[in-house]
Amino acid sequence: MGVNSVIFADDELSKLMTDLFEECKKEMELDILWNPETELGINAVQNKKDYKVACVESLDMFNYYNVSIDYRKQQVNITQQTPQGPIQIPQEQTGFKIVEQRWK
Repeated sequence: MGVNSVIFADDELSKLMTDLFEECKKEMELDILWNPETELGINAVQNKKDYKVACVESLDMFNYYNVSIDYRKQQVNITQQTPQGPIQIPQEQTGFKIVEQRWK
């Protein structure tokens, strides 16, 4: 946009900045609430998803920092105290781990 800093944006610059933000919001899915169970998907046991968490764009190129996360369902035993003593109750959880991070 050719602007070093903005103190007060006129209507045209304000629209350009808003349009740029909306484009970034769409590209990086900023309006989606992150929830590991939702990211895993319905009836899936494992899923890998990539996220763009930062971008740098110029007239000639577009680069972004990508984070890849592996999601998987897992069984975990939870200890619960009863009058007869502690028992183990199996519980299904969604686990996740970062498997890759890099600029692309």
